[in-house]
Amino acid sequence: MRFTTLPTTLRTLQAALVLSLLGATPASAQVLFGRLVPPPPALQSNGPSLDANVSDDGRVFAFSSSATNWVPGSITGSKVIVVDFGQRTVENLSLNLAGAALNGSSIGPAIGGGGRYVSFETLANNLGIASSGWQIVRKDRQTGQLFVASTNSSGQPASGSAAGQARSASISADGNLVAFRSDASNLITGSGGNAHIYVKNIQTGTLDLASPTSSGGFPTIGTSASTVRSISADGRLVVFQTGAPNIVAGVSGGGFQVYLRDRTAGINELISAGPGGIASNSQSDNAAISPNGRYVSFRSFASNLGSPLTTSRVFVRDRLTGTTFLVPVPQVNGNPANGCRESDVSDTGTIVYTCFFSGLFDQVFTHIPGVAGTPFIVSTSSGGSAGNELSGSSVAIDASGRSLSFDSRASNLVTDDTNAVADIFILGDASVLDGLFGDGFE
Repeated sequence: MRFTTLPTTLRTLQAALVLSLLGATPASAQVLFGRLVPPPPALQSNGPSLDANVSDDGRVFAFSSSATNWVPGSITGSKVIVVDFGQRTVENLSLNLAGAALNGSSIGPAIGGGGRYVSFETLANNLGIASSGWQIVRKDRQTGQLFVASTNSSGQPASGSAAGQARSASISADGNLVAFRSDASNLITGSGGNAHIYVKNIQTGTLDLASPTSSGGFPTIGTSASTVRSISADGRLVVFQTGAPNIVAGVSGGGFQVYLRDRTAGINELISAGPGGIASNSQSDNAAISPNGRYVSFRSFASNLGSPLTTSRVFVRDRLTGTTFLVPVPQVNGNPANGCRESDVSDTGTIVYTCFFSGLFDQVFTHIPGVAGTPFIVSTSSGGSAGNELSGSSVAIDASGRSLSFDSRASNLVTDDTNAVADIFILGDASVLDGLFGDGFE
């Protein structure tokens, strides 16, 4: 991997944030920013890389890529790649138990706590069971086992629509619980063919509905797409969004709201709530939960959650205090963002998110509550210029808030970026990204 030093303003701000989080001394705070590239002799990937994700401990990064030069003999088509800084390895996870390449695209990786387990969705049909269309699998990087998670109690794979068969994988820290969305009617009797969120227990083989009504039944309206950060580290909490009524008493439905399911207590909680617990007055979605379950970030067009505007903004719900706050709207060159969308949140409340502007490509920002100088732009060049192409169609942050990743098509974030495709960029504290100095700098 090749890395670069940060722009002066970004380096100063980020170092201050690291110090505040770690209680570190200036001499020990080293922050690195860089683009992930294949091992030598490749200089950069020869195809786009998307779906950025990072493990809870901040050392393992996963993404999907159609580049053929990440690993030897890599086939054409989108595959899941893992870069592990702890082990200093680059792996293609799109292999079945026999070690053969999956014969269909693989996208949307979600990483378990320490990076051993990764779940993702794939179109391959050489998974070891008779399957077709999108299915959710879990890869054990230690043993090579590939487990199909989107199956019913009889072991039959999901048989829903082409678009919603089994999508949007999310995984617990220990890798045993995999959450996903599916509109298949053969997973649990009574689903009605609507899209719902399910949780698969790999050890027991049980499959649970994770987006039920307050009475435990199937909603009459399905859920929208969940995200790869939909389940807490312990697997107890799952977030989802739906316009269905009767999810929480007093919320009539109609417009999408963000909810949380406590699978242990068997209760639902409204997340897209303003003062007094009132539901948002416009669409709320794209939820991501922190590993410890305290924070949930989400997008909303509501004007009653702390923003007087009805353009898309990112909010964070602090479940400990029962409050929802608006993540500050960033500016670039004095111009405030028109709206914000993708987000992810850490156990400390640090958030990474994407915003869009007039006359400027989408940019990635980070914000740490209570620290002066934030939010600040992450998708910036060494000279401090905003990215010259779209950044942040996916963003991710680790549990500590000290490592983050995002994808970007910008060619000015690092030197010698000439492949004209999306790449994965990471920003992190060097004490977290152990082994990084051994790989050198760009």
